[in-house]
Amino acid sequence: DFFWTPNTLYTVNGALDLGSKSIDDIASVPTSGYDNQDDYQHPEVGHAYAIKTRDSKYGIIQISLIDDVFNRLWFFWRYQPDGSTSFK
Repeated sequence: DFFWTPNTLYTVNGALDLGSKSIDDIASVPTSGYDNQDDYQHPEVGHAYAIKTRDSKYGIIQISLIDDVFNRLWFFWRYQPDGSTSFK
């Protein structure tokens, strides 16, 4: 439920910048505070982002590399299919 164009991360229901941290250190994500589409995220390498999906479930991505030459974004991800905000 997200896509990336150079320097911008777009999401369906919003994203929340969790700061510079590993997704392995994130035990849970908030249920509110997600930016809407009027305020797009500008991804930063090393930052983790909580993403609220179109079916109100949650995922986390951690940006590992942004390649501006070939317009590619590398990331680690986790998804919580049961709809809870817990990632442990």
